[in-house]
Amino acid sequence: ISLYRPGPLEYIPTYNKRLHGEEPVQYHHPDLAGALAETYGILVYQEQIMRVARDFAGYSMGQADTIRKAVSKKNAEDLAKHKSKFRDGAVSKGYPAEVAEAIWADIEFFARYGFNKSHAAIYASMTCQTAWLKANYAIEYMTALLTAEAGDAEKIALLISDCRKRGIEVLPPDVNASDEGFSIDDAVGKRGAIRFGLMAIKNVGDGPVGAILKARREGGVFKNLDDFVRRVDMGQVNKRALESLIKAGALDAFAPRHQMLAALDMIAGATAVAREAALRGQGMLFGGLDQEDDTPLVVLNPRAPEIPQRDLLNAERELIGTFVSAHPLAAALAHLQDRVTRNSTDITVADNGQPVVVAGIVTSVRPHTSKNGKSMGFVMIEDLYGVIELTIFPRTWETYGELFAKDKTLLIWGKAEAKEGSAPKLLVDKATASIAVARSADASPLDQVEFPAETHGDAMLEDYLGSIGAGFDTPPDPYDDAPPPEPLATPQVPPQAPPPEPAMKTSARPQQAPPEPQTPVQKQPSPQPMRPLAIVLHRKGDPRADVARLEAVLSTLKSYPGSQPFSLLVHNAGRQEHIIDFPNDATRDCPELRMRLHELLGPECMA
Repeated sequence: ISLYRPGPLEYIPTYNKRLHGEEPVQYHHPDLAGALAETYGILVYQEQIMRVARDFAGYSMGQADTIRKAVSKKNAEDLAKHKSKFRDGAVSKGYPAEVAEAIWADIEFFARYGFNKSHAAIYASMTCQTAWLKANYAIEYMTALLTAEAGDAEKIALLISDCRKRGIEVLPPDVNASDEGFSIDDAVGKRGAIRFGLMAIKNVGDGPVGAILKARREGGVFKNLDDFVRRVDMGQVNKRALESLIKAGALDAFAPRHQMLAALDMIAGATAVAREAALRGQGMLFGGLDQEDDTPLVVLNPRAPEIPQRDLLNAERELIGTFVSAHPLAAALAHLQDRVTRNSTDITVADNGQPVVVAGIVTSVRPHTSKNGKSMGFVMIEDLYGVIELTIFPRTWETYGELFAKDKTLLIWGKAEAKEGSAPKLLVDKATASIAVARSADASPLDQVEFPAETHGDAMLEDYLGSIGAGFDTPPDPYDDAPPPEPLATPQVPPQAPPPEPAMKTSARPQQAPPEPQTPVQKQPSPQPMRPLAIVLHRKGDPRADVARLEAVLSTLKSYPGSQPFSLLVHNAGRQEHIIDFPNDATRDCPELRMRLHELLGPECMA
């Protein structure tokens, strides 16, 4: 539980290797073993930060708790105040300053969001209990959980999706079968099904639900719409609530929704007139609510204008958070479900950078021009459970762009982009409108295409580099239409030699030579320009892996805030191909950073 947090998350592979004895446990200093031995040398809990601060830097436990609070609240300003104090305290206890800085870098990295041990223990206990209930009393557990989340449409949709995956049927709301909350309908099969609760319908509150349930308890199920409006105290059910009940499917047993919606004014008006007449003692004259009077209060028009099925189902989803009575995509997508490896709710942080196959219907298409002037696109698709945003880079867009048309059903291969705190996306490799192209869900998308995979891989990385420009945005900002960046320094210039561009000159000029006086409006280089830290990335031939390593390197550099500029030099077969500058970013060159870059890129990672 605690490892699966944005701070320690990236150390899970290391943790597992150390746990199983596949690599030795290492510490920045042996004295850290007392605090970190139980987690194999990796910071996992907030309490470990407190103990390290006490044992290593001389903090009292009260002072150490201020670091813990800064970590728990992700307060970078408060953490920065402790940095020098932590280093000075460690040095005063005889530890090397560089070791103290390396430990503090781990604490800063952990502060992306680390857990505390006491909460983790409670959560673990609850996880075990609820997992046992879900495994042994699945329908009861899910019914209770749906009722508890009845006010959150988004969570309701996710829970119903989970029910369907587990073979638990979720039935639509019904005024003849639903209770206030979600309930188990034993009349459906041996196992039963979960019936949607009336209170989970938007715009239908305590008054309408209470009136409906009271009438049903006193007189049994409603025979038809006329019986419903006669027996329910419609003074408690206003027109808006009645419309929501119809659109949510709660009155489907009586008549088609479009006919009832067409007669909505009649239903509301007739019951109001009847109620008023009854109160005046004139029930017999107007037909009123006399149970012996067979004169119908509501007469539906069988020729009422039809409403498109998708519009009806969209209204249903708006009111109850999901499609329950039917799904507009079910028929179109049913024959593709054995091909896909993920749906919109399955993609998690663990899938980040991994190949996946999805299927869906295109709901929106937004063409875009990348920073290097090439056409690409952003597309939204919808599957049975939700939506997924697609990013289609130029080369892929050139090949498959015509397929991405609204309301078209597609099978799509790509790389998942799933990061903590944001909706998952897909970087598209390939798409098809014909399932004959795909042999199986776990087949590689590049095995299916008609052009060499190696060529496609090169184009993919080139598109990625071209789209990110100098800023390395992933994906490109859809609202950023700025002109292409200035050409980068020529790749033929060795990184260790001073390039011809002034911005890349090193500190060869004497330190004592100040710049010539200039007017304030003139911009001059610093008298001691800091040479960019040049990181070399050697391409391995797998474009997905190369892009993932590129992103990992950038994330690592940014995790060490400082004033040191940096550039990435991308090499292929020993030849430098690209120089990527980051004018708006900087890092801090330290032994810990270099060690991490060495782990990511190998011994030749620095130019």
